[in-house]
Amino acid sequence: MKLLIAIPSCHRYRYQAGDCLSHKEGDNPVRANIIRNTWYKLWQKVSDQIDLKFFYGNPPEGVEPRAAHEDEVFLDVSDKYNDLPGKVQAMFKWALDHG
Repeated sequence: MKLLIAIPSCHRYRYQAGDCLSHKEGDNPVRANIIRNTWYKLWQKVSDQIDLKFFYGNPPEGVEPRAAHEDEVFLDVSDKYNDLPGKVQAMFKWALDHG
C-alpha cells in the first residue's frame, strides 16, 4: 500500500505566485510544473511508498481537452470551483479503487 498525495487542480486556470490567471491554449500547467520541479523531487526518492497525483474534472466548455500526464488523473466530474466537494469525493473513490 502507498500513501497518496492528491492535489486537486482544474483545466481552466493556471496558478503562479498566488495569482489565478486565465488559461490560454499552449500554456503549461504552471502550478503542476512548479510542484514537479521542486518538492515533488523529494517524493520521487521514496516513490515505492508515496504516490503523487494531480486530479482534474471534465474540461469546461471552451477549454480544449488534452492528454493526461503520467501523474494526472482526469475524473468524470465537474471541474467547477463550486463542485469541488464532488471532485474530492471522486478523488477518494479513485484512491480506494486503485489501492
